[in-house]
Amino acid sequence: MVSRITIGAYFLGWTVMILLAASMKLSGQCTLCNQEECGKVSVTYSPNGSNVFCEGSTVTLTNKSTTRDFEVFYIDWGDGWKDTVRDYNAITHVYNFPSTFKRCDNFSTSRNFQVCYVGEKRCGNKKSCHSASTDVRVFLKPEAKLGAVSESCIGKEVSFAQTGCHGTQYKWEFGDGTTSTAEKPKHTYQTTGNYVVKLTTSNECGEAAGNVGMRVLTQSFAAFDLLTPVVCTGKSPLIVNKSRNANQFIWKIGGIQVSDKFTPTFPAAVSGTFPITLITSQDNACSDTTSRQTNLTIYPTPKADFDFRTGFLGSTLGEVQFINKSNLANRYFWDLGDGTMDNRTTSPLHEYERNGPKNVMLIAYADYPNGFFCSDTLRKACTPEWITAFHAPNAMAPEAEPEGVRHFRPAGTGISTFIIQVYSPWGERVWFSDKLEKGTPAESWNGRKNNIGDILPQGAYFWQASVTFENGQKEIFTGSVTILR
Repeated sequence: MVSRITIGAYFLGWTVMILLAASMKLSGQCTLCNQEECGKVSVTYSPNGSNVFCEGSTVTLTNKSTTRDFEVFYIDWGDGWKDTVRDYNAITHVYNFPSTFKRCDNFSTSRNFQVCYVGEKRCGNKKSCHSASTDVRVFLKPEAKLGAVSESCIGKEVSFAQTGCHGTQYKWEFGDGTTSTAEKPKHTYQTTGNYVVKLTTSNECGEAAGNVGMRVLTQSFAAFDLLTPVVCTGKSPLIVNKSRNANQFIWKIGGIQVSDKFTPTFPAAVSGTFPITLITSQDNACSDTTSRQTNLTIYPTPKADFDFRTGFLGSTLGEVQFINKSNLANRYFWDLGDGTMDNRTTSPLHEYERNGPKNVMLIAYADYPNGFFCSDTLRKACTPEWITAFHAPNAMAPEAEPEGVRHFRPAGTGISTFIIQVYSPWGERVWFSDKLEKGTPAESWNGRKNNIGDILPQGAYFWQASVTFENGQKEIFTGSVTILR
């Protein structure tokens, strides 16, 4: 009869580790018992056949004790299991390992156990006992482990390796109908698709299998054309991406990544000559790299800047001195805002004829070899000193041939409102006007009353003009105009 108990404090994994650490010197694990109160006794158990077994196989111990009147035998299998035997029959045990057992944590292909047994005989209140042990070596089954889902490309050799242990024979199935018996095979896929790679590994104690997904993609090909091999700082070169079978892109200028777009746009930051490199891939795999033999040349862009002064010449109204403060430029173009263009003067001095703010534009150029240039444009609002004036002629000849002397035409500039009135020698008002066009009087008098009817008699006619200029100044002007007939 066999009674089996398991000591709750023991766990197989821990027991194995302790036994290994002891390196087979395990006599201290057995309980010694050598009492001879009932006479000398001797206990012996021997494994059937060899003392080497496979994991999961049955170990049989045969009782070969020379003492035939033992009453009980206590057997400790060394893995946490204990049996109590009350006869001389053979006893069996299976060395199994739990699912949590980490069989690959040690390079050893086997585990060693010391089987301890005690035979006990009683005579009244006395007893005789004897203890002994035998060693058992258990070889481990293999374990097959493969990594996570992998990716490769058509035509690219893939190296396979497994992270399992204890296998001595291998069978790889690559999912495309081909196999290998190498431990670390290499394989090349010829078509795209999703494959399941299976590994079956075995040794004299059994076999194990594992699998992993393999995604095979089309190889990407990096290619591009550089349409503008020369650019200015701050500008992006024009690049045409001609890559195939790619959905990821890395663009590098001089080894520094500048874009991850299909069509890169990036402002060139530093002047110099640099290689352009494109790295393509497809879903983080199947990468390809290409660089242009013609490097990208980047020239410095000038910086346009200017200031201006007004009112510095007391005798001249509307004059502005422009001060060019540009950097890295060797020629300039000015649009002074009143229709005047100047590409010969660095800092022009200009006299404006009309009031109001002017939108002044400066383009600064930097010339480089082969007719290439970089430019920068700056616009500023410039308001010249106010130009204010009013005057009127003192004679007119309505019947004269020259057109310019037939009318009394007041003139001025910078006028916001005005009214002018002309009176006859006898005090009658014969004409008035308050019309302006762009700050200048818009109407003239033809020598007739209110510009209608016959020409008035020859003589001196008096006029008065009340004028408000655009700078807020108000003045009254008077004078006379003589009609000549």
